Formats: sequence, structure tokens, C-alpha cells
Amino acid sequence: METKRNEWGKPSSTFPQEKLLTERERIICVVRTKLAYALADVANSLLMDCEHTYNRVALGLKPAEKSRFKYLQQQAMRLKYAAKDATKTMYDLDMDAYYDDSDRLQEFLLLLVDRTAADEGRFEMARHSLERMKSILGLYPKPAKKKEGLGKLLRGK
Repeated sequence: METKRNEWGKPSSTFPQEKLLTERERIICVVRTKLAYALADVANSLLMDCEHTYNRVALGLKPAEKSRFKYLQQQAMRLKYAAKDATKTMYDLDMDAYYDDSDRLQEFLLLLVDRTAADEGRFEMARHSLERMKSILGLYPKPAKKKEGLGKLLRGK
């Protein structure tokens, strides 16, 4: 039986970090890597939607803005492909199966931003509602202290 090899020619199961991880820790790492991939895919989709909207209403972008926008899109694509490659190499997973996850994540993030916007109180209400739900994977422990909220991020403070 032929051993699967990573991009450096080493057997894919010889990553030292995998031997130190418990099964639960490995699952958490896989989920977080899949989340990074989905977030990169969401970022790319949102940028493509913005570009399509600008072009549709014939606003376009000034050359300098267009250059920066294209650079941002390229970086989102690079992150997406890097996460896909890392996941395939480290965990032998094919990320193409997770497009539905990134569509659902994008829908959820847009809903969260729409419902909470820059209102700190509404954001805390949404967080509290989610924290009351029973954890399925145990990825998110209850925060020990209050973190900066989405409202400050949206207001740019």
C-alpha cells in the first residue's frame, strides 16, 4: 500500500503536531481551518458582489481604487487557496465540499450585521441569545470578560 505524501514528499501522517493532539483537539483544529477557508470564501464573495454592484450601476471605481480593490480580491483568493491547500495537506480533506458552509456563513454574517449594525446593545442581545444555546462542538467557551463588540468595529473606533 502506497503512503500518501505531502507537498514536501513526507508521509502525510507524520506531522508532529498531530501526534501531540488529542482527538478532540484535532477536531477543533479541523473545524477552525474549515472556518478560515469559509471566511476567505465569504470575503471573496462579498468583494465580487460589491464589484458587480458598482459595475451594474455604472459607477465603476477610479483607477487607484480599482487597483486597491483588485488587490484585496486577490488576497482573499490567496487566503482561500492557502487554507484549502493546508487542509488537504494536513487533514486530507477536500474543501470543495464546504461551499454550502460558506454560503450559510455569509448569510448568517449579513443577518447579524443587519440586525445589530453599530448598536452595541443589539449585538450583546444577539451574542447572549447564541450563548444560551447548547454547544455542539465546544469551540466557544463563555468569555471571561467583556470583549469589544461589533458596534465599535463598525463605527471604526
